[in-house]
Amino acid sequence: MVRIGLLGYGTVGQAFAALVANQTRIPAEIVVALVRNPDRRRDGPPLTLTQDPSQVVDRPDVDLVVDVMGGKEPALPLMVRALSHRKPVISANKEVMAEHGSELAELARRYDVTLAYEAAVGGGIPLLEPLLTHFAAAPVTEVVGILNGTTNYILSRMESGETVSRALSHAQALGYAESDPAADLDGTDVLRKLSLVIGALFAPVKNLDQIPRLGLDDYLPMVIRRVRAWGYRIKLLARATRDGGAQVWPTLVPEGHRLAAINGVHNVVGVEVFGQWFWMEGAGAGGQATALSLLADLYRGYRFGFRAGRLDWPTPLETRPLITPWLAFGIDPDRPPSRFHGLPGSIVESDYIVTPPADQPQIARWLSDNPGLIAYPLFNDNQQGGP
Repeated sequence: MVRIGLLGYGTVGQAFAALVANQTRIPAEIVVALVRNPDRRRDGPPLTLTQDPSQVVDRPDVDLVVDVMGGKEPALPLMVRALSHRKPVISANKEVMAEHGSELAELARRYDVTLAYEAAVGGGIPLLEPLLTHFAAAPVTEVVGILNGTTNYILSRMESGETVSRALSHAQALGYAESDPAADLDGTDVLRKLSLVIGALFAPVKNLDQIPRLGLDDYLPMVIRRVRAWGYRIKLLARATRDGGAQVWPTLVPEGHRLAAINGVHNVVGVEVFGQWFWMEGAGAGGQATALSLLADLYRGYRFGFRAGRLDWPTPLETRPLITPWLAFGIDPDRPPSRFHGLPGSIVESDYIVTPPADQPQIARWLSDNPGLIAYPLFNDNQQGGP
């Protein structure tokens, strides 16, 4: 019997508890859950609740700790304590894993126990496991993805004419967005997930704070309306290349590309190997989707004895801004792009300017010399992965 201590018992924790209670492949039970407010109404299976962290991480009858708390405190020190007690840890905590994954992995190797975090990246998509196994040794040249179901849901509703605030209210009512959605809206959540994807495919990110990042900015309603007429849709894409290029930015995707068809809370990640794209797709937000990945980590750990992985952590990767073509257009629709000075090699159409490949700092300098222009990166047509 695997006896589980749960850190947190909110939306994800309750969905996970329901899955554990109804599955038949693993002899497991949740013996205690750490909560901030034991009196709060909960719809999940009845559990023993505690406000004392030692009753979860230090109890001798807890074999494994599952973290669904979110945030760095108190989750990080409790995960450290659990691993130090030789208790495997399964986590959905993207903030902790993005910023402290290397040190936690080293601790897990030292004590030869599992540290698993599939649920920290793609909701219910089998993502990290394929990246860590199927693709880790392959010559992957680029990875691209929609990694935040909340922002993708908001963008989908904005295409129907809703404002950001209205679409966000819907997302919160459905449990897709946190009460404090700042990390979703400003791209921080996607950045953390991208760092975990880069770590799985290439190496841990050495300079996470240097990756260019933009979330849902004030121009997006205008952008969505304008680019649709030119055959593009806007998606908040996370992108990285093997040589260290990385970026999180609202990106223009051709209408016919499979990325353009990912709507609602769905996530998708593609990896390019030998010029071919391989895609993983599924629900990326909501308690049940995230709980499914927690259960998958529990099953994998049980199947292989909850032992640490055998491979050493690679040398950290120093990232740089990704180089890509950009599309720029005037904020004032009556001012044609021909009145602006394009970058050398730009293609100037009647409504927009397509720049040659450039990075975000170079584009920022160009925009500062051309007030009245805005620009967003393009995902190239030759990178299509099929219908």
